[in-house]
Amino acid sequence: MTLPRRPPMPFEHLSIEHGLSQNTVLCILQDRKGFLWIGTGEGLNRYDGYTFKVYKYDARDSASLSHNVIYSLFEDHLGNLWIGTGGGLNLFDRTFERFIRYHNHPEDPTSLGHDVVRAIYEDHTGRLWIGTGGGGLNRFNRETGQFLRYQANPDNPQSLSHNIVSSIIEDDSGQLWIGTSGGGVNRFNTETEQWIRYQADPQAVGSLSHNVITTIYKTRTGTLWFGAPTGLYRYDPTTAQFEHYQANSDQPGSLSHNYILSLAEDRTGTLWIGTYGGGLNRFDPEHRIFFHYRSNPDIPQSLSHNDILAIYQDRSEVIWIGTGGGGLDKYDPGKTRFAHYQADSQNPNSLSHNEVSAFYEDPSGILWIGTSGGLNYFDPVSETFEYYFHDPNDPESLSSNRILSVYADHQGILWLGTYDGGLNRFDPETQRFQHYQSEADNPESLSDNSVWPIYEDRSGTLWIGTWGGGLNIFDRKTETFTRYRHNPDNPQSLSHDRVTTIYEDHANRLWIGTDGGLNLFDRKDGVFFHYQYREDDLSSLSHNRVLCLHEDRTGVLWIGTAGGLNRFDRETHTFHRYTEKDGLPNNTIAGILEDGRGYLWLSTGKGLSRFHPRTEQFTNYTVRDGLQGYEFHTGAYWQGRDGRMFFGGVNGFNAFYPDHITENSHIPPLVLTDFRLLNASVIPAREGSPLRQSLIETEEIILSYKQNVFSFEFAALDFRIPEKNQYICKMEGFNEDWMELGTKRFVTYTNLDPGRYVFRVKGSNNDGVWNETGISIRLMIIPPFWKTAWFKGILMFGFIGMVYALHVVRVRNIERQRRRLLYQVKRRTQQLVARNQQITDQKHQLEDTLYTLQTTQQQLVESEKMAALGQLIAGIAHEINTPLGTIRGSVENMTTALETSLRRLPELFQRLSPELQELFLALVQRTRQEKKPLSTREERRCRKALIDELKALDIHEAEEIADTFVDMGIYDRITPFLPLLQTPNLQKILQAIYSLSVQHQSRDHILTAIERVSKIVFALKSYAHYDISEVMLETDIIQSLETVLTLYQNQLKQGITVIRRYDNVPKILCYPDDLIQVWMNLIFNAIQAMEQRGTLEIAVFKHLTSSEEDLPNEEKLVVQISDSGCGIPEELQERIFEPFFTTKPAGEGSGLGLDIVRKIVTKHQGDIKVESRPGRTTFSVFLPILKAK
Repeated sequence: MTLPRRPPMPFEHLSIEHGLSQNTVLCILQDRKGFLWIGTGEGLNRYDGYTFKVYKYDARDSASLSHNVIYSLFEDHLGNLWIGTGGGLNLFDRTFERFIRYHNHPEDPTSLGHDVVRAIYEDHTGRLWIGTGGGGLNRFNRETGQFLRYQANPDNPQSLSHNIVSSIIEDDSGQLWIGTSGGGVNRFNTETEQWIRYQADPQAVGSLSHNVITTIYKTRTGTLWFGAPTGLYRYDPTTAQFEHYQANSDQPGSLSHNYILSLAEDRTGTLWIGTYGGGLNRFDPEHRIFFHYRSNPDIPQSLSHNDILAIYQDRSEVIWIGTGGGGLDKYDPGKTRFAHYQADSQNPNSLSHNEVSAFYEDPSGILWIGTSGGLNYFDPVSETFEYYFHDPNDPESLSSNRILSVYADHQGILWLGTYDGGLNRFDPETQRFQHYQSEADNPESLSDNSVWPIYEDRSGTLWIGTWGGGLNIFDRKTETFTRYRHNPDNPQSLSHDRVTTIYEDHANRLWIGTDGGLNLFDRKDGVFFHYQYREDDLSSLSHNRVLCLHEDRTGVLWIGTAGGLNRFDRETHTFHRYTEKDGLPNNTIAGILEDGRGYLWLSTGKGLSRFHPRTEQFTNYTVRDGLQGYEFHTGAYWQGRDGRMFFGGVNGFNAFYPDHITENSHIPPLVLTDFRLLNASVIPAREGSPLRQSLIETEEIILSYKQNVFSFEFAALDFRIPEKNQYICKMEGFNEDWMELGTKRFVTYTNLDPGRYVFRVKGSNNDGVWNETGISIRLMIIPPFWKTAWFKGILMFGFIGMVYALHVVRVRNIERQRRRLLYQVKRRTQQLVARNQQITDQKHQLEDTLYTLQTTQQQLVESEKMAALGQLIAGIAHEINTPLGTIRGSVENMTTALETSLRRLPELFQRLSPELQELFLALVQRTRQEKKPLSTREERRCRKALIDELKALDIHEAEEIADTFVDMGIYDRITPFLPLLQTPNLQKILQAIYSLSVQHQSRDHILTAIERVSKIVFALKSYAHYDISEVMLETDIIQSLETVLTLYQNQLKQGITVIRRYDNVPKILCYPDDLIQVWMNLIFNAIQAMEQRGTLEIAVFKHLTSSEEDLPNEEKLVVQISDSGCGIPEELQERIFEPFFTTKPAGEGSGLGLDIVRKIVTKHQGDIKVESRPGRTTFSVFLPILKAK
């Protein structure tokens, strides 16, 4: 009998490494909030799709779990979570996240019958039944907290058959079925309390064959299934007999193992059976066979362990498998939408190699698959494989096992492109291969032995693209090839010799994709028109490496490249690009197929993508969706006649029907999983904790104003691909707009003002189906007491009382002072006469003091000037040292380059022909041309362009040669030097030219350095020769300013941009030395204010004034010095010209600089003003325009 193909089941694995408390999983449950609960041999786990929260027994905490071994989990109709452990029954208090324990007390017959609780069940009336590991069946009374025991009585056959109860279930009639570990099955009528036993009886037909029952399960149709160490049983209520299913090694479709541990039914009605040692079984009721799923170390996506202790399907249809040592396994039925075929060393009927490179479906529906391990013949009906390999002893076998392309012509002949094995012709009737390979001396042979695309156009012409030999036409009659190659001297030749894809559109135009762009071939004239990437043109092709072509049903041509997807506009001959920025998972487009709805399916370097051309939206699929891997191969794509699509990659291939790829419609519940203060999780109900109960049960959080840095963590409880679940949130009262978080599931808030807020969050599943209701929690931040209304009221009443008291005291004081003044007037008159003489004496003392202060002030002014001069000299010394270092380095470079040139150049030059000598000299002259400075990015772009140009010219060591050209300042136009570049001594020639260019560059550097030193010396000379006498001289103010800028060049070049705005102004009479001091003080203050980073702006212009302070219409010369520093506070601006006032730290200024400036300007009968705000301060100096008579 031929068995149907086993449906694939890729499993994900969660274990201790992911946070699970233990790898032995005994039971699984999803509660009404959406959390997944996992009972293990080492504690209880709550899973939110991202992390596990573990609850364990703690001897110091009576509210902790009573025992770490969790046998059973159950949620009743009230939402209570019950936990059966190896040490009693537990009720989980969700409000405070603590456990209420129920134990066996030998002296109390109303206590739990035994502390080992193996089963929990609630019947249709709401009564809770407990199956124990030695105390029989117990019924729990929630109101009294007492247990009623039903136990085995050897003398009463109408009692429970055994006290170890393993499973409880209720049938459609309301009767309980109780499985025991030694007494078979019991059916219990809860109304009449009558028992019926079903036990092993070798003599009875249709009885159980074993009295140990491990599990009982009722399907949605009411069918009862029983698991035992001897197999699987189905109960037939019409005959009261059990149908027995067993493992049989001679029967492939039988159970994989007889020891049954767990049972479950999924949403489709499929029954799943967990065994002890035989893995997982899937029951096919139509064929009455079992499909087996076992652990396979060679297949990472197989089961993690063959002991299956628990099976559970959650509300998002994910099936969870609890294993006896491998942790928790997860199976998403949605992943099987993408059927995955791969090589399996343990399955001879599988793919021959995982590297899949090509497909072709023949008229009979057979799929031919090219791999890196031979040719595969795949029958999709029987799902069987046959193989064709290279046999070195058989000349009519495949020429190479690395198949790059598979194609069938109109005659049904199969053509295979191989890597380094040439072209193969395969006749399916004779099953023999004929080889066509490149022959060095035969121009009519295949141009290259690595054949990639093969294509037959509508005229029957067979086109062959090669990996490095260009394009070929194969003449079947003469068995000869016509070659089309890239010719750098012919712009109408093929753009590149590596041909990647060939396509003929609806208008019979032939398109050729290459590594050098897209080509449109004019078959009449034999010329190629090129479409290529241009960096400065966004409407050009996005990348020159063209990987695939597709014309959709509307006639639009789509081009897949290594730089994204392109849509070609035939009218404008332009391209519209789609890249990762637009939603593509990766810019490498390996294949394009179109489904019946007009969607484009794109295989990429990072998964599959479904593209809607009208909405321009991408839906991306990854390994988590069941793909063979992230990377797909170029050319490995095909669409069958029934619409099924095939995409191959590095780990086999995927097959799927696009219409079957539906969205996950499950709306995920939202929960808050953590609340943190200062990045520390808040523990509920602890002293000082703002959480008085569990965060999940909390409706409002109250915080003090000090607790204003906090975070919320949340989860959308859809477990299919939780990493792709999306979130948005907002804090009402702070921001009213939703904030998109993407897949990030936490948010932090800092420094919220006291007040009331509402935090809201929404989430989606992996396919973007949103829970629009979301969840919310109120938040109140209490203000400090001094900002509360009651405190403000107390302050107001206190202030009024204080004002009244002050008024009373003031009235009394006025009267008392009036009397006292009368007495003091008389006394003061006598004292004035004596003081008059003292004042006369003090006058003489003050005159002496004034003279001393004037002398000291003059000394401080000179000190201020000397301090500025010291800073100036230090900067000038650095400015002169820098060009001197340049001169020294350039002389050393010139010496080395000159020695190299003298040693090598004569001999090298004699070896060159006259034509090459001229090219040599022309290239040397090219290096001497003035070069524009380039940024690092521009230099990289020029280098890449040179490499591409050199490679196109077939110049070897293109990268090294391009580096040399860039170093010499040659960035383009190297084609005229092609004969020189093709000489064998190219490296020596370039080295000689480079040495000459170094000498020229070093000369330029020396000249530049000398010019720089000259400017500094001139400025210093100008500064030193200003007349310091008290005679006014006619002076060029702009030259005076430039002298100061030159002297301060060392400080300015560190990060200050100088902007000059000079009008055409006349020379004026002034004291040049004094004005130099003004400019030095103002510019030096500006540099310090900007901390040597910013913009210094200097303006010189004429201004006509007519204020009260100046003569009407008097023309003045204005010098404005502005900086972008921090500014001068408004309250200090009036004081900055006061002597000894400074805003600098102690020890960094005398406070006399601006005082000196003001006095010098006043000396010139001028004025100085300041305007300042943060980011701009301007000092304006107004000088009268006086000319020599």
